[in-house]
Amino acid sequence: HPNYTLSSGINAEYGDGEDVTPSPTVQVDVVKSRIQIDGMEGARKYRNGRECCRYIYNKTGFQGFWRGVTATLVRAFPTNAAMLPVYSVTMALLANFRGEEEAILQEY
Repeated sequence: HPNYTLSSGINAEYGDGEDVTPSPTVQVDVVKSRIQIDGMEGARKYRNGRECCRYIYNKTGFQGFWRGVTATLVRAFPTNAAMLPVYSVTMALLANFRGEEEAILQEY
């Protein structure tokens, strides 16, 4: 059974069980998102990722690292479903621009 990690931090295992489970990268995504919006509404709270992790843990415990996982799961499917066709079209357009359309389209 092939096992893929999608960009949003979801492990998708295809096969008998067709199991989709969150991976540890969800917690990294929570920290990244907090750092990205930090300082938008006043003073910054975090100097780095470690400080952000401490803040999350002190305020909400380990549950805080799972905040927003439902939205991440819902967002993952359409986002990843759109990636392949967009990539394919982009590659074909770039190949056409460079005069390599025949070679690229034969790969698909």
